[in-house]
Amino acid sequence: HLAASLKNFLLSPVVPLIGYFGLDNTGITELISKDSPMLQSILGEGFGHIGACYSLHYVIKSLSHIGKALKGSS
Repeated sequence: HLAASLKNFLLSPVVPLIGYFGLDNTGITELISKDSPMLQSILGEGFGHIGACYSLHYVIKSLSHIGKALKGSS
């Protein structure tokens, strides 16, 4: 469980970084959302922000694995 926890902690910053540097800074986000007000409102601050919200999944999963590891060692 500790290895899975470490993997999830390491993955948590990857998604927002890819969203921010790969899509937001290159102009892809603006290109995708410029013709659609609905997409603009969904994307909000861009894929980096969405990725940051999504990365909470990895943090919660990691804490779950730590809990399982501690419960198993008791």
